[in-house]
Amino acid sequence: MRSIAAAVAVSVALAAPAAAQTASPPPRFEIAAGPMYGLQDPERPVTPGWIVSSGFRLGGQLLVVEGAWHRESHVDDHLWGYNEVFRRHRKSLYWTLQAGVRSGPPQGRVGLYYQLLAGGFAARFRTDNEWPASIDVEAENAACGFYANDQFFPCENLPYPAFREERAAGVAMQPGIGLDVRVWRRLTLRMAADLPILAGGDYVVLRPKLSAQVVAGLGR
Repeated sequence: MRSIAAAVAVSVALAAPAAAQTASPPPRFEIAAGPMYGLQDPERPVTPGWIVSSGFRLGGQLLVVEGAWHRESHVDDHLWGYNEVFRRHRKSLYWTLQAGVRSGPPQGRVGLYYQLLAGGFAARFRTDNEWPASIDVEAENAACGFYANDQFFPCENLPYPAFREERAAGVAMQPGIGLDVRVWRRLTLRMAADLPILAGGDYVVLRPKLSAQVVAGLGR
C-alpha cells in the first residue's frame, strides 16, 4: 500500500499546477504497468499483485486490454477438542485478462476516467492443513482403505490430507474509475479503483482492488 500512498501524494502535488497548463492532444497508444492491492474482509490483510495494460485511442474513447495477477493468503484456526488447534493455511492465485472501453470528460494534464472491462479469469486455490499433534496423521492415512481378494486398496480421499488444491475459471466483468496526472509529455501517473466480478459455475466473488500505474504514451 505504501507505493499507492506515495503515488497519490505525488499526484496531489502535481495536480494543481498541471491543471493550469495548456492541454496537448493525448497519445494514440499507451502502455501501463504497476502494483495493485486486493481488499478483502477486515480480518484478512491487504494482498498484492501486478497489473499491465495497453490502450488504443479511437475518437474520444480508449480501447483497453488489461491483464492482472493477484494473490491471497490467510490462516484459519479452529478449536480441536479442548486444548488443541486445527490450522488451515489458505492460498489463492487469480489471473484475469479483460478488454473494454475507457472514457471520461475532456482531459488536459489532469483528468478523471471511468471504464468497463469484460473477459475471463483463472484461479488456483490451495489449503495446507496443520493437524493437531494428538493425531498420528501418517498412521491414520495409511490405515484408511479396504481389502478385496487379499489386496489392500487405499482410500482415494484421505481422512487427514496434508493439502487440498482446486482450480476455477470463468468470466469476469470489471467496472472502475481512476485519476490520470500527466507529469511529462508522454508519462502519466494513474491511480485506479476497480471492482472485478468473477463468476464460474456456482463460484461468484468480488475482488475490489486499488492500483498505481506508470503510463507511457506512444504515437499521435
